[in-house]
Amino acid sequence: MAQITKLFLNNLEFSCLANYSIRIDQTVVVEPVKPLPETTYQKMLQSVYFTRVALKTMEDTMIECSGSYILKKVYGVLVFTKN
Repeated sequence: MAQITKLFLNNLEFSCLANYSIRIDQTVVVEPVKPLPETTYQKMLQSVYFTRVALKTMEDTMIECSGSYILKKVYGVLVFTKN
């Protein structure tokens, strides 16, 4: 899995070292290397629907996924599914 250093959700920016993958159906899976603080999860989960999910990789490249995404937290892993 590739790694990211930052996660952008709409206009919010979160710093986190995490593994990520983007599936064929455009589902984005982000698995933090260390568990994120519960306050960070609460900020992310304030809005369940996102129109922009962007990832900044370790190589400083940006990967943008636009569209309507729904966020689910499953055992500390963030799953953004296309709506």
